[in-house]
Amino acid sequence: NVENFWDQDPDNTSKFWHKFLAEHADQGLELERPLQYTDYSRENSNWYAPEIAHAKIDSVLTAIKLAGAPDIFALQEFESAGNESQVFDTFYSASETFKDKLKEIGYHYFYIGNQSKPVSVTPAIISKVELTQLPSVQINFSKFSTSARDIQVAEWKLNSERVILFNGHWKSKLGNDSDGLRIQIAEAVRARITKEKRTDPNTHVIVLGDLNSAYWEAPLAALGTTGDE
Repeated sequence: NVENFWDQDPDNTSKFWHKFLAEHADQGLELERPLQYTDYSRENSNWYAPEIAHAKIDSVLTAIKLAGAPDIFALQEFESAGNESQVFDTFYSASETFKDKLKEIGYHYFYIGNQSKPVSVTPAIISKVELTQLPSVQINFSKFSTSARDIQVAEWKLNSERVILFNGHWKSKLGNDSDGLRIQIAEAVRARITKEKRTDPNTHVIVLGDLNSAYWEAPLAALGTTGDE
């Protein structure tokens, strides 16, 4: 979890949010909070100062290197901006971008998780091998929530093997019935796993990301429960 990485355009999330609200003005949405975090607005932060973006990129690169720079690296909390995030194009210096620095350590494929509804931040994958991004697992809570982030899904062909990656950022433990909401997410991922294995019984599955759950808690028990395996 990169802990909120916003791209270099201070207006793209707020513009998308206002457009969404205008298009859904008749639906009476009860909103938890604005999509644009005030902490990262042009008025209330120094996020868009070149030296701050440089330091943030350095921190992410250091974490990746300390993890051994694996072939595939799943990340969470990249700005979504209505699936138009420019986060990998954020300038590291006058002549280099975040993407350029990632390429220096072997990453050449970049995938931002697609979202079906407005969210502030989304998962992403960087990879040294080519993947195929599949439709996300859509997460819909009964009440509109910008924390109902869809799960990024990518397919990796490893020689003759098929591996499906589910990169998620599950609901935090803040708020009422957060456990129940994470169980709902787990069940949605479980249903998609079942569907993928029915399509190809030899499919291997890796569920990863910021699940906001310990291995003994109910959401991960729900993820591991199935009646057809």
